[in-house]
Amino acid sequence: MDGLVRLIPVAVLSAVLALIVKKDNPLTAFLISLAAVTLMLISLLSEIQTVTAFLREMSGYSSLKNETILPLIKIVGVSIVTGIASQLCKDANEGTLSYAAELLGVISAVLIALPLFTQVLSLILSLV
Repeated sequence: MDGLVRLIPVAVLSAVLALIVKKDNPLTAFLISLAAVTLMLISLLSEIQTVTAFLREMSGYSSLKNETILPLIKIVGVSIVTGIASQLCKDANEGTLSYAAELLGVISAVLIALPLFTQVLSLILSLV
């Protein structure tokens, strides 16, 4: 949690710096934002691993299998990465690329969820 709190000043400082530079050099402002996002994501990897380990441990206590939990974790990861990529594209004034990133994220989430849909359908058919 301390790492998360320490990232807030990095985000604010990067945003202010990007705003100052944006008038004269929009590319540099974009690269500052991209570098800040990359730094924050790398810093959050250990936090993400903590959450993943907790979910795996909890699935061991329940009747849920890894085949059920793992796609959910992947979908959350895809949505986070898609949101960041989409916002970076919007910041670069690339609305079409932003939309494409969002569309790819949705398609990826559906593809990841297909095994879950199969499990639900099998469960429904077994009840009939």
